[in-house]
Amino acid sequence: MKSIVEKLKINPKSYYFKNPAIRQLDTKKLKEEYKSIISHPMDLGTSMRKINNSKYNTFQEFYDDLNLIWDNAQIYNEVGSEVYEHAEYMRNYMEKLFNDEELVDKVVHKEKVNKEENENKEKIEPNKDEKNKEENEKENKNEVVEEKDKENNNDSFDDIEKLIYDGNEQDNNNNNGNDENVLEAQKNSVDKNEENVNVNENNEIVQNSNEINHQLNLSEINNIYIWKIWKY
Repeated sequence: MKSIVEKLKINPKSYYFKNPAIRQLDTKKLKEEYKSIISHPMDLGTSMRKINNSKYNTFQEFYDDLNLIWDNAQIYNEVGSEVYEHAEYMRNYMEKLFNDEELVDKVVHKEKVNKEENENKEKIEPNKDEKNKEENEKENKNEVVEEKDKENNNDSFDDIEKLIYDGNEQDNNNNNGNDENVLEAQKNSVDKNEENVNVNENNEIVQNSNEINHQLNLSEINNIYIWKIWKY
């Protein structure tokens, strides 16, 4: 296809068709008029860009675009004008190029090769996409497993921390219990000491009372004895 466009462009009468026709119009009014008449502009430069960008899916699409160039020129320009006549000449010249079996065979063969390459590429791409999909699924699965392991580890750590906390709490309770027992024993000891002190004090009071009574008795005896002596 590219070789056909190149042959058309080097023809002297292709001057009006190498670039978009609207660029060759002088005034805005003519350009607006052209847009209102020609709904699908086409030129050799645009056709070459479509070839380079692989926009043509079939040889027929390429052929239709070239004919569109000559059709637009003859629709917009008057019959007998230079542009009209050059368009008719280029149409005939194009047909001669297409009738060149060797050239057309090359173009068709190249088109067939390109089509096969595209088909193979389309077959490879799905496989590639499928492979990427499998890899992504595998990665996602690994991430889920890792996340689950992480959660299990966190749960294990939480259990260990809970056991340690419960152990410390139990130790604190035991220590508190021991402290309470010690305080109770100390309190009992104090109470017992106070009780002993009270008993000792009571004993001392009783002893003192007995001594006083004994002295009183001795005093009474002495008084009686003295009285008797005095009497006699």
